[in-house]
Amino acid sequence: MDYTVLFKGVRMFEDFWGKDLWYVNHVLRGRDGWGNLGFITRDQIERVVIEFLRQYKVQYTYRIDKEGLRKALANLNEHSKILAGRSLLDLNFNEEVSLENGMTTWIREIVKEMYDELCGVHGIGPTSASKILHGINTQVFMMWDQFIRPGYGYYKENTEDYLKFMADCQKILKRIVEDYQEKHGCDVNIAEKEICERAYPDLEVKKPLAKLLDEYNWMKFCNKRDLPDPWLDP
Repeated sequence: MDYTVLFKGVRMFEDFWGKDLWYVNHVLRGRDGWGNLGFITRDQIERVVIEFLRQYKVQYTYRIDKEGLRKALANLNEHSKILAGRSLLDLNFNEEVSLENGMTTWIREIVKEMYDELCGVHGIGPTSASKILHGINTQVFMMWDQFIRPGYGYYKENTEDYLKFMADCQKILKRIVEDYQEKHGCDVNIAEKEICERAYPDLEVKKPLAKLLDEYNWMKFCNKRDLPDPWLDP
């Protein structure tokens, strides 16, 4: 996808939602609770995690088992640390990594286990799970919902579909960055940085590529705007 097409969707999102400052302040800037899942509190579960879902219009959040969610997030602390500092753009799903118990696993299994752990909490469905994962690592995890899933051709809502969706989004982001590189003669790091800066130049804390593509997805599939399918070229 042409990077200017991504910007078109982002501009539509900004016109509809504004700059989404709650996300900027509480997910990107604050990191209250997100940064150390092993010590996340019940207060942070309610005030940060569940409020994030409410801000994104997730229904029936009162049904969520808050203590179950706290325990699930604590269980994900090691996996979260393994993914820290990575981004979806260059994530290798087949990379083998070491665990604290001396065993090894693959990045793809970490993604699947994190998604499954959250979906196992009472009141957490596939949409909420993806949003919480994005809150944990905004650079890696994509959000999806009941409109975005079928828009990408996924209907089962399970870990396999979520992993495939992540891989699809990775390919799209790579094409966007490559398009920017070709047109501006820069390397991949500069291209990623400048895309995020140009998407919201007035924001001090820049939104990551995963969030920019989510905004495009939301306008295309949820808001039904006349935008190209994201996997098409250009």
